[in-house]
Amino acid sequence: MEEENKTNGGYEAEGNALIGYIRGRFQQAETSKVYDEKRWLKAYRNYRGLYGPETAFRENEKSRVFVKITKTKVLASFGQIIEVLFSQGKFPLGVSPTLYPEIMQKEDP
Repeated sequence: MEEENKTNGGYEAEGNALIGYIRGRFQQAETSKVYDEKRWLKAYRNYRGLYGPETAFRENEKSRVFVKITKTKVLASFGQIIEVLFSQGKFPLGVSPTLYPEIMQKEDP
C-alpha cells in the first residue's frame, strides 16, 4: 500500500478529500449541462426543421411537413439586431408625446 502511494506521488494518502471534491465538482458540472444540451438540441432541430427521435409517424401518414416557425423568428430578430447595430447612429424606434396621457393622476380634494 505504501509502495502504491509512493508511485502515485502520495496523492491518494494526502489529497483524498481534494480528489473527492474535484471529482464531485466534475460530476456536478457534467450532469448539470445535460438539461441545457437537450434544450439546445431541441432548438437546433426546430431551426433546421427536423423531427426529434421522440416523434413517430404511422405507416399510412405520407406527409411529414415541419413548419419552421423558429427559423422565421430567428431570422427576423437577426435582421432587427443588424438594423440597430448598423443604422448609422439612428435608433429605429421613435418617441413622441401624446395629446392625452394614458395614466390620469388623482386630484387632491
